[in-house]
Amino acid sequence: ISEFINEMWTLQAEGSPWRASVERMWSKSKLDLPRNLIQTDSVMAILYLLLNSSAVAVITDEVLDLFVSAGMEGSLRALDVGTKVMVPQYYLVMPKNTMLSPATQQLLNILNSDMGN
Repeated sequence: ISEFINEMWTLQAEGSPWRASVERMWSKSKLDLPRNLIQTDSVMAILYLLLNSSAVAVITDEVLDLFVSAGMEGSLRALDVGTKVMVPQYYLVMPKNTMLSPATQQLLNILNSDMGN
């Protein structure tokens, strides 16, 4: 990672679980955050910057797979930085004893099936 520290980076804004995970990765590598940093909560803005500038970003394998499946793998270069970014567990919180809409119930079913519940 150290060889890319002076490049323009784009990351989610402070406070997001992904950003915190990336910051832990830098800390473990004994590096400060890049100084040339564009912060945004918009994943679309990050993707736009990746495709239309020389920006560097830490993205998930799933996002990279989306680029590959869309035939855009030639637009990006994946760099193996020798470490994994681990994101803490997420929780789905909803009011107790509340009737869920069909769309919400469908989403909950999908999440539960993907998580093996």
